[in-house]
Formats: sequence, structure tokens, C-alpha cells
Amino acid sequence: MNALTVYHDLHPECPIKMLTHLDDIARTLSEIDVGFEHLDVITASAFAMTEAEIADHYRREIDRLKTARHCPVVDVIRLDRQAFDRAAAYPDWRVEHVQNEPELWFVVDGACLLALHASDRVFTIHCKAGNVIAVPAGYARWFDFGERPHFAAIRFHAETSGRLTKTLENGIAGRFPGLDA
Repeated sequence: MNALTVYHDLHPECPIKMLTHLDDIARTLSEIDVGFEHLDVITASAFAMTEAEIADHYRREIDRLKTARHCPVVDVIRLDRQAFDRAAAYPDWRVEHVQNEPELWFVVDGACLLALHASDRVFTIHCKAGNVIAVPAGYARWFDFGERPHFAAIRFHAETSGRLTKTLENGIAGRFPGLDA
């Protein structure tokens, strides 16, 4: 189930708003310039396919999103609970960080929690297969994939080089509930 929970950034123990309807989630995220939509696609197990097969399976959606969002660079991110080593695989994703360019995420298998820190609010989005989330450049964010990840997404961005990530060493991500909470 999709869910959006909004918190004050100083009070992770007390949600301000909890939403589960896709239209309400999209409307609330649009207020902070974050795009959200759900595509009705025929999902397939991303863990039974190669990255090239995943791209071929979702070619129509990839082509549409690349054009509509002006994000021509695409890569596939997969985290499999069978082969996951938290220390080695994406160690900084559970730490608040900022990208210098916009990103678009199309979740194709499993689930994750994406947290966005905007002003004095934290927006945690429980993402699942079919969700598309557009995060503008400069937004502080972190991801949580749970203790036993099962997640695959197609990530879109604008450039092949020059992509910079700035880690914010403030510890805020550890104070908020993760995917398994």
C-alpha cells in the first residue's frame, strides 16, 4: 500500500498527516514541487531479469518518462535480500543527502521508503511497484530499503557526468521511522 506521512522535522514521533489515497499523495507532494504518479503497468520480477531485460520490459514507460521529464540518462537499481550487504551496497542512502540535479524514480519491483526534507517538514513516501517520483535538484532526501531489501527501480537523471551528491551529516534520517517500522 502506498502511504505518505508528513512530520515536523523536530518531532519524528508525532505525524502531522498520513495519507493513503494516490490523488491525495500526489496533491500534497505537488505542494513542495515533487511529482508523484502511479502507472498501471504489467510488473515482472526484476530479479529474474537482467538490467537490459528490465529496460526492454518497461521500454514504453522509459521512453515516455525520458521525454516528458527531460531526463535522458537511465540506470537500473536493484537490491536483493538474498545478496544484500548493507555496509557495501549503498551505505550513504540512509543518510540525508542532496543531489545537484533532478532525479526521477520509477519503482518496478518491491518497495522502499523515500524521505524528503523540505523546510521544517519531513515527507516519508512508502513507494511500491508502479510509482513514479520526481525529486527536484537540491532537495534533501534519504532512502530506506528495510533490513531485507527487495527493491528495483529505474532511475532517470539529466547528465552522465557532473552528478554530485552532498551528504548532510546531521543524523536526521536515523530519527525517523524506516521502511520496516
